[in-house]
Amino acid sequence: MAEKKIVVIADEYTAIPFKMIGVEAYPVSSGEEARRLLEKLIQREDVGVVLVASDYRDAVEDIIEKVARERGDLVVTLLPTLKNPGKPVDMRRLLLQALGFGG
Repeated sequence: MAEKKIVVIADEYTAIPFKMIGVEAYPVSSGEEARRLLEKLIQREDVGVVLVASDYRDAVEDIIEKVARERGDLVVTLLPTLKNPGKPVDMRRLLLQALGFGG
């Protein structure tokens, strides 16, 4: 099985720390920009998990739901931010799901 990447789409302050630890991260400034980028990323075969800042929930929620229904090899979920803390992300569960070991 080919290696899969974790990718982050978030505001600059959230994306930069991910880049610093070697995660592919894209700073965006609007929901529309996040949506366009997400649509491109879900086409890539080397991407296994996409974390989208919860600030852009309204712009990407339909894509997240579609991926959950149609793609067993890809997990797209919301990433809590300082503005929208939400619930913590269970990365272990997401990675296992992306690898096909859970739902």
